[in-house]
Amino acid sequence: MFDTVLTIAALVVGGFALWWALRLEPHWASRTGDRFTARVQVLRGGQQPEGRWREVRAAVTHDGYVTMRPRGVAGGHLRGRWRVVTATVDPSGRRALYVAQRADSITSPTAEHLVMRIPVSSRARAVMDQLASQTPP
Repeated sequence: MFDTVLTIAALVVGGFALWWALRLEPHWASRTGDRFTARVQVLRGGQQPEGRWREVRAAVTHDGYVTMRPRGVAGGHLRGRWRVVTATVDPSGRRALYVAQRADSITSPTAEHLVMRIPVSSRARAVMDQLASQTPP
């Protein structure tokens, strides 16, 4: 009887630990918030998400663009300079979402967009909010 209770308790604790680990999202930001890691997803066509969330390293440049480099082998199409267009917070209130447009296609009607998410408590949020409030050049 004691072995059964101990096994059930171990399964419950293991299930909770797995749920907690999957809920967390790795994130890093520099002290100034101008370099950070984020998750991004490409928006194509009618602004519908395409593919899965990918992790990128991002750096805010002095001219107001975000330079992204994908982590890992996949996601090479994410590499480049992006202009932050809008900012919002997701319904759960845990993540800030930013829509960005590829810098070399700002005047193009078929411009490529992506959505970037970072934790609300990130140091990078203030920098990204400032970029979102700026008017494009």
